[in-house]
Amino acid sequence: MYKLSIFCLLTCFLAGVYFFKYKQDSSSKTLLIGTNVWMGYEAFYISKDKGLLNSKNTKMVEYGSATQVMRSFRNHIIDIAALTLDEALLLINEGHRLKIISITDISNGGDVLIAKPEFTKTSQLRGKRVGCEASALGQYMLRRALAFSDMTIADVTVVDTSIDQHIYGYENNHFDAVITFDPARSNLIKKGGNTLFDSSLIPGEILDVVVVQEDVFLQYKSEVRNLIKIWFESLTFIQDNPRKSAILMSKRLRMDVDEILESLSLIEQPNLKKCIDLMKNEDGIKSSIENLSTIMSDLGIIDSHNIHSSEILETSLLEEIYSE
Repeated sequence: MYKLSIFCLLTCFLAGVYFFKYKQDSSSKTLLIGTNVWMGYEAFYISKDKGLLNSKNTKMVEYGSATQVMRSFRNHIIDIAALTLDEALLLINEGHRLKIISITDISNGGDVLIAKPEFTKTSQLRGKRVGCEASALGQYMLRRALAFSDMTIADVTVVDTSIDQHIYGYENNHFDAVITFDPARSNLIKKGGNTLFDSSLIPGEILDVVVVQEDVFLQYKSEVRNLIKIWFESLTFIQDNPRKSAILMSKRLRMDVDEILESLSLIEQPNLKKCIDLMKNEDGIKSSIENLSTIMSDLGIIDSHNIHSSEILETSLLEEIYSE
């Protein structure tokens, strides 16, 4: 009986030690934030360069394409991701539990369909090869661009090409046109490419958001909140110091400072107050989600019945930061 009591006490003690260690580990989790290379996500990296991000609590993971970011998010390799809204809707349609917690940017000409010099209008691409990321934004942008010329995806040959291969593919004639964005956009224009279609023609449809795994949001709300707060601090720095910020960005993006400034003019990055308004108002992101999910459903990409904005939009962190 005595030995049994000792054993029980020892078991309880060891369980307590394990629980305490588990709590320590869980409270000191390093959040992994995944992005591909895109101008609209640079505030994350500016905050890293300026030492605002604590490397013990957060780590940036840069991928070569949005497809890779989505794959890592699906597999819970990363906790937080910067994605286009259509990519977030794709994940939700698959049954993935996530929260949209902020908007990084709204494209107003930053996403484009660029063709070789001999093509001057989209209708000339009938029967030609068009490069794009088949499972991400490229597929959606291509369908929208073709629709403006009364064409469908069946009228072209799609060449699945990740963003890191757009310049190489253009130079080596892997395709006749490509759906792309900076830094590839600027490079291809310098090489003589013609812009046939851009996101300014579909206002509000191409926007980027920050998504977080639902379980991570619930367990590490304070850490996620701090990350979003730092994002807006970094964004303010960029907007107040555009040239200085462009110099910092140029090292990562391998673009000239003036090219970066021009590229930044093709996107809108809402401040904290506007972000809250866009997230809460019916004519903001809720309207974009409804319109975009309908279009994507019509295109056969998702089932719009799986999308419920009230379940995926989370504004509490933004409101807490604003009320400080």
